[in-house]
Amino acid sequence: MPTRPAASSIARCVAVLTLTPALLACAEPKDRELLPLPDASPIADAVRQAQKDWPWIAGTEWRLAGIEGEPPIEGSRVWISFKPDETWVAGSAGCNTFTGDYIRRGEDGLRVGPLRLTRRFCNEPEGVMQQEARVMHLLGEVNAYEATREWLHLRIEETIVLSFRPVNAAP
Repeated sequence: MPTRPAASSIARCVAVLTLTPALLACAEPKDRELLPLPDASPIADAVRQAQKDWPWIAGTEWRLAGIEGEPPIEGSRVWISFKPDETWVAGSAGCNTFTGDYIRRGEDGLRVGPLRLTRRFCNEPEGVMQQEARVMHLLGEVNAYEATREWLHLRIEETIVLSFRPVNAAP
């Protein structure tokens, strides 16, 4: 009659079989070269600078100076203001006013919207409603910004689509 192995022998075998894959997974193969981690400090520095810059960007009312490289319609008043301590934006698209949310991402990322717009109709200056529709569309597509104290450029990828100047700056 065959003898049964002792319970402690079975437990040892189970432990060895259970731990072996885990121990092998932790071992580093000797022939694998370890690659250095990329230096993230330039990105971190840019993000820190963007955080320092944002209060003066958000604390300023910006008037539209260009739409896709063209000046706005003369006599239209388009402006935008980012609230510094909130993620809230307000402005005028030329005829109607808007409010909504914005999200900043990293060094120069920016998402505007969804935006809520009043529903007035303006027939003067001529073309203002078409300009307003274009501005609102572009604001919804913006994904980046760049700024100096004289300019705020809103971009879609690398293309500047809306350019603003501080309201108190000379045209």
